[in-house]
Amino acid sequence: MGVTLAAVQVFGASTTIAASQEQFEDGLRADRVLTASSGAGVSPQAVDAVRGAPGVAVVTPVARMRVLLTFPSEDSTATKVFAAQGVAPERLSDTMDLEVLEGDIAKLGDGTVALSRVVAETVRAHRGETVDLRLGDGTVIEPRVVAIYERGLGFGDVTLPNDLVVAHTTSQVNSAVLIRAEDGTDPKTLDGALRSAVERYPTVGVGDREAFQNAPGSGSSGDWALNLLFQTLLLGYIAIAVVNTLVMATAARVREFAVLQLIGADREQVRAMMNGEARIVIFSALLFGLLAAIPPLVGISNSLAKSPVPSISPFGLIAIVTLTVALSWGSIAMATKYAMRPVPVDAIGGRE
Repeated sequence: MGVTLAAVQVFGASTTIAASQEQFEDGLRADRVLTASSGAGVSPQAVDAVRGAPGVAVVTPVARMRVLLTFPSEDSTATKVFAAQGVAPERLSDTMDLEVLEGDIAKLGDGTVALSRVVAETVRAHRGETVDLRLGDGTVIEPRVVAIYERGLGFGDVTLPNDLVVAHTTSQVNSAVLIRAEDGTDPKTLDGALRSAVERYPTVGVGDREAFQNAPGSGSSGDWALNLLFQTLLLGYIAIAVVNTLVMATAARVREFAVLQLIGADREQVRAMMNGEARIVIFSALLFGLLAAIPPLVGISNSLAKSPVPSISPFGLIAIVTLTVALSWGSIAMATKYAMRPVPVDAIGGRE
């Protein structure tokens, strides 16, 4: 059970990260990204300044926040937190391809929203319906779903109009600005034009595509740390239960070890027997535990990445194997040493 749970948690996270990275790389079409070095964001005035820069074809401001979606769940309602982005829909596919499955992202405007496939399935929302959505500042809106897209992991599960998101954030600025150059524009010329356009805004810098992932406002790092904490605590409790079970089961065999020594076995032979049992326990735990983790991991991968093959982290696999060996072998060896401390003649007459 411990191996299965650890494998699902570790490899489920690596599958999610791999799918997110793949969606990001496949969907980002921008040539340059504007971000603020201070972490405060890019003001709407800076966005307007780069629109008329030489060589710039498309400018897409992106604001980020966290939103709450309330939806029917069995006999009541449920609320979940999702990552949201606010974008300008004009020629959005030139800078960010969300891989729209239904609807038209160009219709994104006042009173509308686009949802990722995963979120649409979670909240049971369909194109043309309205959803109950609470923005980051607590404002409740009921936008109509105009599009459903695939690449929510890479960019955000909820997509709203940029003006709406900016207006309901504390700083009222954009997290980043995506720039698509005109065909045939020299990269150095584009960089120079962009730097000249934002020279009045000293905190705004021109970066490459990777700068978009590091832009402030997504909140992903905090979520990752919180999930890691919960997973560590849960796996820690399971590890304690595993150690306790193995120690108690082995320590209870005092009379058995005494009998073996009285009929001629020495301590080293008893330890060799227990080492053999430990190998069986470890092999069985790894084999059946990893096999049991396959169905849920396939389900996670199919749901997030539409692929039955999950992403297996080599480091995670090594960590699971190492901890399994250390906990099992260490527990059995320690309990065996304790169980053989009494003199065999005295131990044979004792109670289990």
